Amino acid sequence: MYELILASKSPIRKKMLERENIPFEVIVSDADETPDLSKSFGEQLKEISMRKA
Repeated sequence: MYELILASKSPIRKKMLERENIPFEVIVSDADETPDLSKSFGEQLKEISMRKA
């Protein structure tokens, strides 16, 4: 079984995972999540995800 790491303080995301009985651990990242509006949403999402990882 895989373990999911929730790198977010979001109570909504936490509730969603709990509701679906998906095992996870919360490890909050201090990564900068400031959007770079010169890039597409997908590019921004990828970059922020990589910083948080």
